[in-house]
Amino acid sequence: MMHGDQDFDDGEGDLLSPLTETEFLQLLLRDFHDDLPGRITRLRYLADQAGTLGSAGAMIVGGSPAYNAYTEARSSFVNGNYAATIILCQAMAENLLAAAVRLDGTEVPNRVAFAETLRLCEAKGYVTRPDCEALKKLANLRNPLAHYRSLDDPTHVDRRSLNEKTHFLEILERDAFFAVALIMHILSKRPFRIGS
Repeated sequence: MMHGDQDFDDGEGDLLSPLTETEFLQLLLRDFHDDLPGRITRLRYLADQAGTLGSAGAMIVGGSPAYNAYTEARSSFVNGNYAATIILCQAMAENLLAAAVRLDGTEVPNRVAFAETLRLCEAKGYVTRPDCEALKKLANLRNPLAHYRSLDDPTHVDRRSLNEKTHFLEILERDAFFAVALIMHILSKRPFRIGS
């Protein structure tokens, strides 16, 4: 949606916010500037990971759910939204892999369990046993972010933080780097890779 000059206020806050458009812009610019070196590092990491794709890139099957999860995961990663990156990478993996199996002519049940998708993909040679283990790890990183876990649960990010004596954001960052690298690795494989 495009905005015209009439969409911006005249320096007054609106009914729902005391901030003016200029103040929102200042907040946005401050937010962007504060982590600029980190954003550049993460964007460079994505570019490096993309080097593993085929010469013409990769084909993302799975329709708009897989494609949007991929593009939003990349954006979330660059912007330092690590929990979103992990959740989106897992959503992309589930849609991408199940759709690839289905495109090959194999019947895939609606709402297929991820373990079954992995079994089918391994049988077709789309992923290896180590790939399956890494994808299971990704699912295990996503689950405590998407579903309630008590603090006693060893997969809860705060429990991991206490156990590792590491700030929870460092753990999420590490997990997000893993998730992005894994997705790019999967996209570099048959049947997704395009070109040499």
